[in-house]
Amino acid sequence: MGAYEQKRFRGLRLIALTLVTFVCVGLAENLLAPRGGPEVRLAVPAAIVFTIFAAQLAAIRSRAWVRWLASAITLCCGAISVLGLVQAPLAPRLDGIERMLDAAALNERGFSGHMSLSLLLFGAFGAFALLAWRQAPMLAVIATLGLMLRTKIAVLELVLNGMMLEPDLSVWSVLWACSLELGLILLLRRETLFACLFMRGRPGNIMRAMALATVVVPMFSGAVFLRFTGGEADSQREIGVLCGLLGWGMMLLTLAFGHYLKSVIEQLEEKGRRDPLTRLLNRHGLYEALRRARGAYRGVILCDLDRFKSINDRFGHEQGDRVLRGVADALTTVLAKEQALVARWGGEEFLILLDEDSSVALREVAERCRNAVATMPDSVWLGRPGQGASASFGCALALPGERALEGAIQSADLSLYAAKVSGRNRVVVSPPREAMVDLL
Repeated sequence: MGAYEQKRFRGLRLIALTLVTFVCVGLAENLLAPRGGPEVRLAVPAAIVFTIFAAQLAAIRSRAWVRWLASAITLCCGAISVLGLVQAPLAPRLDGIERMLDAAALNERGFSGHMSLSLLLFGAFGAFALLAWRQAPMLAVIATLGLMLRTKIAVLELVLNGMMLEPDLSVWSVLWACSLELGLILLLRRETLFACLFMRGRPGNIMRAMALATVVVPMFSGAVFLRFTGGEADSQREIGVLCGLLGWGMMLLTLAFGHYLKSVIEQLEEKGRRDPLTRLLNRHGLYEALRRARGAYRGVILCDLDRFKSINDRFGHEQGDRVLRGVADALTTVLAKEQALVARWGGEEFLILLDEDSSVALREVAERCRNAVATMPDSVWLGRPGQGASASFGCALALPGERALEGAIQSADLSLYAAKVSGRNRVVVSPPREAMVDLL
């Protein structure tokens, strides 16, 4: 697992710990609050749901049996929530737990067994997103958006009314829902809608500022409206719902704009990584691919077209460009099943990097590339048979070392020169030698 994935899952475990902390603080508040105080406190079912989801987040990178156990419990939680939403006869309303808590005089301290509509929505959306993120990520995104809608409404209710209007939710419930939302976004950050929030540089900063505005603007609008209209208690909830819907709509527009912006940036970056004539990687794109590969490529093949200047002189530069595109297509076809990077190194030179560690295998690949160039179809030559191109190849293997690939490219260049001197249209492989260390 790469460093990025390690940071990603460490963040998920931190969010899981935060969820458990909110649950513990909410339950402790119930015990310490005096009797007859505010009735809106964290209820037992809400604490159970929050703890189950925290365990699911923490178990994502655990052992297989731990993941299966956590997923099974999360599935049960989601099924109960869905049954409660559709008011099925089998849906448990936890009346028995509520009666037991009432008999123990714990209801007075907020330990209620009641499950409100909001908690059922949290349970259904959260369970579906956590279970579907790997196999059906787009469905998980939809469930996350549903959770996001209810969370925004809950935030607005809390800010505008000073309290939650459901008897089993509290400020800790809102903090928990916001944390779970962040965890799901982090979990789904590679998906289309949420990837724009993690872009680097100025575009990423703009997207994150716009996402923050989807919370601040509806909150400010609702507060101003209540301040100047003096809304009654009945209308405060409606205002919270409307402002929450406004924030959710703004978030959808933000994500849609971010998706478009990200696609435009990726297209521009892809153009910057490709040679416009052959569509192969240029040097910038090659170096970027090598940074991601982290030393996976050890075999180097350097290809140079024979007597390419005479092709340009005899048939013109347009025909020369046609030949270069034909050679690029031929090399790409031969290497389609190989783990290889193909780049235009400059002019009529092409660089091929392979994950081979054998000189014999390197020569075999280079020979196939040489034959492909020598047998290009006559269509590349505008119908002039017998005017085909040929190419010389120099090969080398990278030695261990921080700048091993750079040394191998220099060695392959020397082998290419040897192929040119010895008659062209051939492959020369440079055997690994300890003296090559001086080139690293």
